[in-house]
Amino acid sequence: MEEKKYWWHRYGAFDPGNGDYPHFGQVIAYYRLKRGFAKQEALAVATGHSKRWVEEIENSSNIGGPDSIEKRKLLAKVLRIPPALIGLDWHFMAGNDELMPAQLEESMYNLYNNVLQLGVGYLYSGGPAYIGKILRGNLENLEPTVKNISGGLFHVQKEEWLTLLCKYYMLCTSFSLRATQYKTAFVLAKKAIIAAEEAENNDLLAAAYYRRARLYLDVKEVARSEQQKKKYIELARSDAMQALDKSATAHPALLGNIYLMAAETCSYTQERRQCKKWYDAAYNIIAKERKAELYDSDTFIRFNQTALHHEKAKTLKLHNELQAALDEVSFARSTLQPDIVLWQANLNLTEARIYKDQRELEASVKLAADAFRIACLVNSDKDQKEVREHFFALQEIDDSNPYVCNLGLQIGAL
Repeated sequence: MEEKKYWWHRYGAFDPGNGDYPHFGQVIAYYRLKRGFAKQEALAVATGHSKRWVEEIENSSNIGGPDSIEKRKLLAKVLRIPPALIGLDWHFMAGNDELMPAQLEESMYNLYNNVLQLGVGYLYSGGPAYIGKILRGNLENLEPTVKNISGGLFHVQKEEWLTLLCKYYMLCTSFSLRATQYKTAFVLAKKAIIAAEEAENNDLLAAAYYRRARLYLDVKEVARSEQQKKKYIELARSDAMQALDKSATAHPALLGNIYLMAAETCSYTQERRQCKKWYDAAYNIIAKERKAELYDSDTFIRFNQTALHHEKAKTLKLHNELQAALDEVSFARSTLQPDIVLWQANLNLTEARIYKDQRELEASVKLAADAFRIACLVNSDKDQKEVREHFFALQEIDDSNPYVCNLGLQIGAL
């Protein structure tokens, strides 16, 4: 069963406490260690209270904390706890001279985060090209903000800003790839990895490595030489293994996609046994969770049976098991969520490639044309370019085929 997300999870995965607040004892223990107080005695000395008092407030049964506002203020100051976590308002913590900067920083953080969430909404459904430009504009302002952030006692913590920055890098990577801005996409993907490392967030780091691996494989599809394609496969394999190494606490949606990525990179080197192992691991997640779709809101990654069957189809095509590949595409279509418009284009293109290998050019052309229409609808330059590459491959098979010629006209390649 998917873990419920609470508002405080951007600070830490604390259990629920009283009302709409996290478990008080867990919050205190977490921030004591983060502050550098390895032992409870240190916090007792710092606050001027007894060790027993510290033991009581960190006790697992202490879900609501002390009733005294003064004691909560004391703990927030000493341990640098965001006031909201322990039921305090900024007015309790800041004097007139520091209230406004604190409020402005929190508001600025929330604004950046809200725009990020709006961008995520277009990741799978597509949207106008200016969405990507808005995100990049926000990112250009966010980078110096995070670099110069003070990390003051009562402001948003530096780790949170780094986490937000990493998410922006990952999302902008996806939009740059969709716009076929490959150099920009690779720069952003690398920055996402660096930000995740600086934030010391292994889940984000696994997601960043996974996204760069996907970037390598997507760019491979439009690479001209076999040497380039081989290079991208090797780089994708390396990043997939890095993602696996960092995935110990990853959300099931992220972990399932990492398994699929590992399987896909294995398929290119004909490691069939290892490839099957990763597919089985991905299937086990689907079976265990018993949900039509899993979604990781922290890394905006979706995982479902459609993804599993689609990746299997691509592997079977690579191994020239074409009818089995078509069967997997059919399974993928039967489980496709209607709101994931972009995946419809991907399935059409994969099926078009399978029919090309079977030399059924008319069927291949029809699917490629549908994929191009969807790619235009969602403003995906990447998918439009892949359809054009597919057209050129069809031309090499039969340049005088009327259906192939018609496809060239539809996509503006003739």
